[in-house]
Amino acid sequence: MLTNLKKAILISTIFVAVFYQFGCGSSPSILKLSDLDPNFRKFEGNRDYDNVTDSVEYVNLGKESYDNIFKEAAIINATVRQLNFTIDAIDKNPSKFVKGSEGFEFALAAVTFGINALPKMKESASKILNGLTSLNPVNDFSGLDATKAPKAVDGISQTKSNLENAVAEMDKLIGKIGKLETQFK
Repeated sequence: MLTNLKKAILISTIFVAVFYQFGCGSSPSILKLSDLDPNFRKFEGNRDYDNVTDSVEYVNLGKESYDNIFKEAAIINATVRQLNFTIDAIDKNPSKFVKGSEGFEFALAAVTFGINALPKMKESASKILNGLTSLNPVNDFSGLDATKAPKAVDGISQTKSNLENAVAEMDKLIGKIGKLETQFK
């Protein structure tokens, strides 16, 4: 017969085994430059042009309604980050971005992408920010998935902060890209 202490130890052991088996329920997913736009694939991993690959993560819980929001928000945030990086690189070393060079090819792709994507992303970011209030991790994760709720709360908080910062930066970024557009036609 099991004593109360032995029962507690057995239950604790089972809980720890399940917790380690399923972890906190998530691992971060990492964006690549080509996740922003397939035209960037050629430049992926080239630190002269790529400020996204292996450096922008988002929470992945295995629950589509959350994962899609977190990924879309990460792409918006990474886009703003990448475009600022590209503009800074052009400003610091314009000779690297002369017509006919790889730098020019990348800058042209980035400027074209920015002009087309940023207005849509700004609208999308506003929708995501409004939609975050409808997420309820305590109700959405139960049973063994309950261990994912804290990560979901962190993901929501991170998403909100990142999107608010990205939206605040977008108008300035659109203006900067507009000035570069004539240079890279």
